[in-house]
Amino acid sequence: IPEEDWQDAFSQHAEFVRRLRENSAWGRDLRAWLRPALTHRYPPAAFQQGSETDTLLQALYSELISTSDGVVSPHGLPDQGEARFQVCAAPGVLRLSACENELIGGGRAVTVKSGTRVMQLQPTSPGQHPQPVSLPGMLPIHGRSEVTLAGELQRITLQQFQPPKWCDGAGCDRFGPWVEFGIPQSSKYARLRQRLRWIPAGEFWMGSAEDEAGRFEDELRHRVRLSQGYWLFDSACPQWLWTSVMGSNPSRFQDDFRPVEQVSWNDCQGFLSRLNERLGVSGVFRLPTEAEWEYACRGGSESAIYTGALTIRGAHDGPELDEIAWYGGNSGVGYDLAEGKDAWWSEKQYQFSKCGSRRVKAKLSNPWGLYDMLGNVWEWCSDWYGAYDSELCVDPIGAAAGSGRVVRGGSWRSNARYVRSAFRDRFPPQSAYYDLGLRPLSAASG
Repeated sequence: IPEEDWQDAFSQHAEFVRRLRENSAWGRDLRAWLRPALTHRYPPAAFQQGSETDTLLQALYSELISTSDGVVSPHGLPDQGEARFQVCAAPGVLRLSACENELIGGGRAVTVKSGTRVMQLQPTSPGQHPQPVSLPGMLPIHGRSEVTLAGELQRITLQQFQPPKWCDGAGCDRFGPWVEFGIPQSSKYARLRQRLRWIPAGEFWMGSAEDEAGRFEDELRHRVRLSQGYWLFDSACPQWLWTSVMGSNPSRFQDDFRPVEQVSWNDCQGFLSRLNERLGVSGVFRLPTEAEWEYACRGGSESAIYTGALTIRGAHDGPELDEIAWYGGNSGVGYDLAEGKDAWWSEKQYQFSKCGSRRVKAKLSNPWGLYDMLGNVWEWCSDWYGAYDSELCVDPIGAAAGSGRVVRGGSWRSNARYVRSAFRDRFPPQSAYYDLGLRPLSAASG
């Protein structure tokens, strides 16, 4: 290309940038035209060769992102199915371009799958089994914390992953981002780690449909919007963690890897206060609200349980629960502690005479990587129990006062009707039963 043409191109670029920054109608129209022009019509290889074309387009591409809403449309983004992109970080810009197998000029390959919450970066070496990894170091983009890839029928958001200051491990797998922490001052449990999953902000149907099997009248179906994401324990709080923080174990079914139980709502407040202190933070860990709990439990589902519909064949016989929950129909199968509760109830899915709580994470997780959201132990929520509002609720926190705090999820001795995503119960805050535990969360800002 003749030198004079390059000079003219750079002059035009400078004029474009000046007009873009005016934020006039002309500038907005120019941005609207240039974004698809760059991302759909220009050959992706121009971004990868380190040429003068590369330099020019990088600068213009970066300017478009910094003065727009952060939405880019890389060529080849699928509306359905999967497509593979090359991802490269450059000063001020994240570059994505469609690729088949060979990667040109470094970078990583990313497979974009329609409908997923998290983009998964795949290894670039041929023949490797895909192992999703997280994205630290590839952002920010002009100081932004996220960039959205926009296709004709969908938008996929790539978010900057910033582990909270209290964690000592972090990563990303098929469920999305995770972080974990230990209690360094605890000699016996120093090597153990509690993992938390990222629960993104969103909107969902809370409560149950009128035709749902086992439904109660207080499960009025209504829309709820949660404006902030949060980190949630991937299991009920295990006994090793409670013991390492509190110095004693109140549980009836003693086992470091079973959920702590026989803890009241008031006891939980003391535990959370000490946990915050041990991790050097203030007010970060707390109990989830009832809405935060149900949103996380559902994992994007709208059915009775997060794997689909629930069939109730008997009081303690819901066959679809077997693969995801310890409840009154299966909690004695292969029971492995000398201490156990007589299973006197009838209509069990399986026959057994003794049962109790079970080790965490022994059943299948929900789609967001959370285990035992249903069954094993009830989990305290922060709310006072009260009637739902039929209108859209934003970040609800429950009734202003009451006699009982909400518990969710059912337990190892519950009948099938109670082990549903929408079921709600309550106990006085001083209650401490041998099937009652907790699952803390940490706010996004923690």
